[in-house]
Amino acid sequence: MEIHAPEGPIVSGRHLAVQLATITMGVLIALSLEGVTAWFHHRALVREARANIVSEIADNKKELDGVLAKVPESEQNLRRAMQFVTDLLTRKRTDIHSLTLGYAIAQLNMASRSTAETTGALGYMDYTEVKRYAAVYEEQQQFLRLQDRLLEVWIPLLNATHEGDPEQANERELSEWKERILTCLSYLQTEASIGKSLSGEYDKILRAPR
Repeated sequence: MEIHAPEGPIVSGRHLAVQLATITMGVLIALSLEGVTAWFHHRALVREARANIVSEIADNKKELDGVLAKVPESEQNLRRAMQFVTDLLTRKRTDIHSLTLGYAIAQLNMASRSTAETTGALGYMDYTEVKRYAAVYEEQQQFLRLQDRLLEVWIPLLNATHEGDPEQANERELSEWKERILTCLSYLQTEASIGKSLSGEYDKILRAPR
């Protein structure tokens, strides 16, 4: 915005008043236009950020639901492994001669939310909306942290089943496997519970009017 001095000398008080009024009106109009332009820019920023976040949440929900659908199979495989170990510890033999211990991992993103924060778009959103996004992404992080802890326990268990013949393991090794299996079951069930809750929170955001 530029302000230019009036052309020619001020010849009277009335002339001065007219010039001041003209300058004031020009300043107010310029400020109003700048304000309107900024408002439209902020609204566009919010719309883009909201669309990106909702799209990201939709992708995360699809990914999460796919992993949750595999939890019953993973739990069943762990219980089969538990029976395998229990048989060897109590009877020194087992009718189970094969184990499957695959584990599905959810890849959940938060890039759109981080970008909205970096660009300042969150600052122009309604507080209730921002709070809702913050809550769902925090629950998402909680799920991912638990998933990481489960993976830390699952990998040694998986490795153990590939090191030699499990049926030839000694009592100490079998007891360690049993502890790992129990820990994995506990983490898996907790992960499933948090995952179902998170999926529900995703769904609320996707169904919310925009």
